[in-house]
Amino acid sequence: EMDLKLSNAEKNYINDMNKLKDLKKPETKADINRCLSITNENVTNDFLTLCGVKADLLFEIIENREPYLIGHLKIKGNDLLKMGYGGNEVGEILKRLQNEVIENPQSNTKARLLKLIQ
Repeated sequence: EMDLKLSNAEKNYINDMNKLKDLKKPETKADINRCLSITNENVTNDFLTLCGVKADLLFEIIENREPYLIGHLKIKGNDLLKMGYGGNEVGEILKRLQNEVIENPQSNTKARLLKLIQ
């Protein structure tokens, strides 16, 4: 009996693909941004191929540097701490804002994000 040893990269790839398969078929930019928020561009591209979806939107998102990660937000955790939010609240707010910019990339301005927090 052969013992298959997977590299960490292979395990991560399989885990990420598993997470993606629970999402609906990625047809909009928001769907693809959601994939990108879970894994990297290569795995997302493979997932699109498996779903029979052209990668045009993926390339557009990357080229336009559209926001899909918390790190892409125009508001940082530090800003929230200065506003008096603490601990878990900060993470929850950032996650909420991330979901907002995944759906509406144009919301990723400091002013708009601040309005969403209030």
